[in-house]
Amino acid sequence: AVDVKGRRIRKSVYGSTKQQVQTRLRRLNEDTAGGICISPASTTVREFLTTWLDTYAKPRLKSRVLEEYRQTIGNHINPGLGHIRLKQLTAHAIQSWLNKKSESGLAAATVRNLFAILRTALRDAMRFEIISRDPTRAVRSPRVPRYTPRFLSASNAQTFLAECAGRRLGPLFAVTLALGLRIGEALALKWSAVNLETNTVAIVATLSRTKRKGFVFGEPKSKASRRVLDLPEIARQILARQWDAQAAERVVVGPAWEDHGLVFSTPVGTPLDHSNVTKEFKRTLKSAGLADMRLHDLRHTNASILVGQGVHLKVVQDLLGHSQISVTADTYAHIGKPQRQAAAASMDRALGVSVCPPASAAVGVSEGVKEGLDGPSADEFLQISWESLVSPLGIEPRTNRLRVCCSTN
Repeated sequence: AVDVKGRRIRKSVYGSTKQQVQTRLRRLNEDTAGGICISPASTTVREFLTTWLDTYAKPRLKSRVLEEYRQTIGNHINPGLGHIRLKQLTAHAIQSWLNKKSESGLAAATVRNLFAILRTALRDAMRFEIISRDPTRAVRSPRVPRYTPRFLSASNAQTFLAECAGRRLGPLFAVTLALGLRIGEALALKWSAVNLETNTVAIVATLSRTKRKGFVFGEPKSKASRRVLDLPEIARQILARQWDAQAAERVVVGPAWEDHGLVFSTPVGTPLDHSNVTKEFKRTLKSAGLADMRLHDLRHTNASILVGQGVHLKVVQDLLGHSQISVTADTYAHIGKPQRQAAAASMDRALGVSVCPPASAAVGVSEGVKEGLDGPSADEFLQISWESLVSPLGIEPRTNRLRVCCSTN
């Protein structure tokens, strides 16, 4: 075996019994055969991370994510920690590096991401017994403020769709909103996945772009992200018109057209670049007179409208392709306040309790009483609600403690 510099490595194994030595020797041979034999005595963090990216990270990461890891390590981790020997890396050194990154003006989410990458690499090193301890366990990364998603109201969504009607990428934005797609899913959508006869569309791929490989079609984010969606009528009509519009473009371009089978493409059929799509989205928002937001917030808009219309969170989870319903609930539960209020009112009706008007209404009537108008005061409203509870349930009123009258029969 050789280290990251190509130097031959000699290692010895010891044990209290022959069987223990044989077990450790077998494990060492397996690690060496897998190309993961690294000598931590002289290997620096920079050298280890280079090997880690190619040996551990590459097989399990998407191309775009792997490229982001390389850039992050090269721009941030190696300049601060790369010179330290892997064996001598301490929690104090990592904490000091993180603090400097925070003080440099980097966003807390960015600093937390730097730490997450380093922690993943070092835990792999410990898992394969390259190091005996994980120095990141004692490190505290900065807290990241919870992001509150922005979304268009139903009326603003209609305004946005009206503006989309006159733009070349308008169909892309409209379908993304109507179906709640991730932008990578929308850009990867092919006509072979669209069935306008059954009004369905299959989400089976995502599109990203890297500096090394260019455009890359990959698997959706998770198993749950592979899904078949029923098309709302608005999406069906937009896709039908998009088919005709693209056919016209093919005629104009002629032999220069590159057929990738994409629903949304450049005027010559090639994949759309995410950054260019984002710029056009911002221009569309501005032209419609709407507040600035992220392109991904069209997905939030879709979910907020569905939840606001009373669609069950489990259904919304399936439509969005979330792996866990907790993600859906944590992000969109606040939108369902009217439904929760309706549920509370339903419980009151089932128990035979009259629904007390909200405090604001009670205050208004109370002020009316002061002006000589007929009607109960705020205290009387509370008494009415209390009295209605007393009679059917047998609870004695006006006591410091509630006592339920129960029959022994």
